[in-house]
Amino acid sequence: MQAVLEVTSGPHSGRKIVLRPGVPVRIGRTSKSDYVVAEDTFLSAAHFYVEFSSDRCVVRDLNSSNGTYLNGTRTSEGILREGDVITAGQSSFAVRLDPFAEAAHHEPAMSMDDTRPMPASMMGSSVMGTGSSWVQQPPTSPVAARSPDLTAAQRGLLEVLRGLEHPVFALLDGNAGLGLADSVRASGVAVELLSEFPRAFIMPVNPDSPAALRLAENWGKGLGIYVTSHQTLAMVRNHLRRFQTLMTPDGAEFQFRLFNAPLLRSFLGLLSSIEAKTFFGPIAGFLMEGEQPGDLMLFVPGPDGALHKTIPLGIGAAL
Repeated sequence: MQAVLEVTSGPHSGRKIVLRPGVPVRIGRTSKSDYVVAEDTFLSAAHFYVEFSSDRCVVRDLNSSNGTYLNGTRTSEGILREGDVITAGQSSFAVRLDPFAEAAHHEPAMSMDDTRPMPASMMGSSVMGTGSSWVQQPPTSPVAARSPDLTAAQRGLLEVLRGLEHPVFALLDGNAGLGLADSVRASGVAVELLSEFPRAFIMPVNPDSPAALRLAENWGKGLGIYVTSHQTLAMVRNHLRRFQTLMTPDGAEFQFRLFNAPLLRSFLGLLSSIEAKTFFGPIAGFLMEGEQPGDLMLFVPGPDGALHKTIPLGIGAAL
């Protein structure tokens, strides 16, 4: 029998991990694991492992922070069958069992922690092949390089935005950010009205553009809220417009200020699984200023609600 884990979602989507009989494969975020998904910050250092023998395949959670899920149910240990899906952090792994195939005789796929030195043969390359075990850090933004006035946190913000998988959009307070919105619009960037009351705007963000630099310069002033999505500006705008007016548990309506970081942080932290799925919709994640000016908070939908992580900016900031 042959056993393969196929990565169906997350940073390594499309890759396959071939399992060897009797050799447990630990999967996690750091080099403590055998297969490393360094980009998935919601994985623990060693999150779970899968062990394959001649007659069965099992998954075991390794006391992870956010839990391991088998077909949507949190589990500490489970027997795997063909088609089962393991979910951990932002990554999912489909189980492929072929009882008639001979087990592979090579090592499982490996993904080395990107803090290790890069082989000389890959220096100068900015593209990682699907079979490569090494990840090169993205080149420094030419815009940021020409901007010595940016603080370490502001430069760190641009690094994080540059590393996101999906396009980025910024949400702007229509009052505090009106001058910023006007200057960005004058540079040719599409800035659209998100809501009339409270007045708010939404705009796409190219992390290497002068507009992104203007936004970064305002980090720490209450203007730092971003969303990332594979959908278009119009799709994201229309989705967020659905939540301009919300209702409290006692039936009172209120105008929801999406651009208010403290309010949004509290709101996202209280969402149930179903509520998070509805609120996020086409949005892969919300990024906003943390309680400390040098921190960025990332929220993504999870099995039990919204998962969150605090990222200190300016200290090798990366997701």
